[in-house]
Amino acid sequence: MASVPVEVAGNLLILAAVLLGPFLSHRLERNLEAFLFVMGMAAVLVSRMLSVPLVAEALPHPIPITLVVMALTMLGAGFGMRRMGGVAVTAWGRWPTG
Repeated sequence: MASVPVEVAGNLLILAAVLLGPFLSHRLERNLEAFLFVMGMAAVLVSRMLSVPLVAEALPHPIPITLVVMALTMLGAGFGMRRMGGVAVTAWGRWPTG
């Protein structure tokens, strides 16, 4: 019987955690970004792929989406929008329909 390499077994466990974790834990669901970041770091460490070029490649990627989210948040605040239960509403109580 052939044994499964540690890297493969570890990444399969991480995959199972990523797929099932948010469904099984409300806390993981609410902190999904942090959970996925930790799981990604775990996958890199288990695979023994952590390197300076990988970090240099990964660092600039979140910046554009962060800027877009910040800009849209400020734009929404300027129009008096707020979030209620995951639904954007305006200061008038509901999203305007054309």
